[in-house]
Amino acid sequence: MMAMSILEDPEFVKLRQFKGKVNFNLVMQILDEIELDLRGSDNIKTSIIYVYSSHLDEIRKNKEFYDMIAEILQRYYKKIGIENVNQLILTTIK
Repeated sequence: MMAMSILEDPEFVKLRQFKGKVNFNLVMQILDEIELDLRGSDNIKTSIIYVYSSHLDEIRKNKEFYDMIAEILQRYYKKIGIENVNQLILTTIK
């Protein structure tokens, strides 16, 4: 199963360290906004920058975490779809 192997990738293993340490609802909101923006722009990097700029305080407060999220989104969204990547991220940190 592809999803299981992805969850064992170093990014997701590292992401587990943030379980319970970040505002889950805010992460969910940010991921939703990126997904929504991506539908219009079709450029994941642009969508991430745009949405992150709307949440600068949160992003700065948890820079390492959000850098990792950006890396994961860019690496996997074309392979498995943005919705699936978002679900894997949320499942990993919940």
